[in-house]
Amino acid sequence: MEPSACFKRVLLLSLVPLVKAYTVFETTCSAPDPQSEFMFVSAPNTRGTLNILWTSLFTIFACTWTVQHLSIPKPCNGRNDRKRDNFRWKLERFGKSFYWMVITIMAPEFIMSKAVDDLTESRRLQKEMQEFAKEDKVKWTLTHSFYAGMGGFVIRIIPKERFFYRLSAKQVHGLRYTNQIRSLPDITAEELKDRSKSDVLGKAVAIGQILWTIVQVIARAVQKLPVSPLEVAVVAFAVCAVFTYGIYWEKPQRVLTPIDILDQMRYDDKKRVLKDILKERPSWEQAADFVYRKLLLDLEKELPAPVFGPRPEYSWREGYTINRRRQRDRVIVTGIAAAVFGAVHLIAWDFGFPTRIELIWWRYASVYLTASPPVMALIFLTYMVLRRRHMIVSNFYKNGWYILFASSLAPLFCLYIAARLFILVEMFRTLFFLPAGSYISTWSANIPHFG
Repeated sequence: MEPSACFKRVLLLSLVPLVKAYTVFETTCSAPDPQSEFMFVSAPNTRGTLNILWTSLFTIFACTWTVQHLSIPKPCNGRNDRKRDNFRWKLERFGKSFYWMVITIMAPEFIMSKAVDDLTESRRLQKEMQEFAKEDKVKWTLTHSFYAGMGGFVIRIIPKERFFYRLSAKQVHGLRYTNQIRSLPDITAEELKDRSKSDVLGKAVAIGQILWTIVQVIARAVQKLPVSPLEVAVVAFAVCAVFTYGIYWEKPQRVLTPIDILDQMRYDDKKRVLKDILKERPSWEQAADFVYRKLLLDLEKELPAPVFGPRPEYSWREGYTINRRRQRDRVIVTGIAAAVFGAVHLIAWDFGFPTRIELIWWRYASVYLTASPPVMALIFLTYMVLRRRHMIVSNFYKNGWYILFASSLAPLFCLYIAARLFILVEMFRTLFFLPAGSYISTWSANIPHFG
């Protein structure tokens, strides 16, 4: 037998189990009798495959797209307001949002960890700014700290110029601490939120859709109706999204225009302030960023004199202790969040799957997604402790401890990715092999929702 003929037979045999998926059941519902009198007509008590699919996809979209709170984008670099330059700029923004949506689908625990880190740093900045806010007689809320952390305050050398330098929250604090700005910006939290491209209603609609998904899964469980693995996976995304939304509730979303923190300062003074900030950047950042390196060289030639003469000493970089604490907290939160995300999939422990082997693999994958993140977090934390005590150096070839930790984490992480990919594929595949009870709707279908 020729190899091509053998391959065709194997391919046909592999498609046999899929024949069942393409058997279509046409739902028919009787219309009310035109001769009868009635005041209310109830909705059909059934749902179709596409109803489950579109509802789930919309909820995943709400969990991964609308939950994003990205930093202020870089300015449009076009010299003129040409449509092509603006279109390219918008396309870059869309590409960044799409990138983070994919990251959220693949690793929602990472987004939760980032949200907790943003909240912790914003609260720390808010506490440090209170003394200056009281002195300057302005308000500095958590929203201000979030706004500073997302690059909301900038230095624009020339008014209305497209190019600007985005300040970090640490740099905003440093400018006020060293008296290079005489007062904190006098802007209210409401004005900052007004720059946001999303409002409370938009967030409420997204959260409403997410909560509806959780409610309808609970309602099906109470009525002992089958739930699809896709809906269980959506609940896992929903739990992460609600948690992230709660953390980011005070953070402005999709802001496009920053605030020039040195708006009232003279042209030369602005350049001197920017020069000092650029000089304090780590050398590896200066080497990696050609634009800022060139700008620093230009400022060095133009302004050899110091900014305002003597001023309080200030470290523009995060201290080692703060960075170490942030890294430790990120590892802990990521481990807990990933374990919670994996544990939700255990709900489908006894669900109906196309084959017995798929059910067993789902169980293995769900248990691994639940148990492995805390183990990997513990290994990484142990490595951090030993490295801090100078027992480990960053030489991969000479240090046995480093190789031991790397060889321990690598297979665990690879298996974690494999388990996540299996869950991701299987939750859509099983949608075409659901038991008949999965298509019976519950009272939750009467609650307004999308899908």
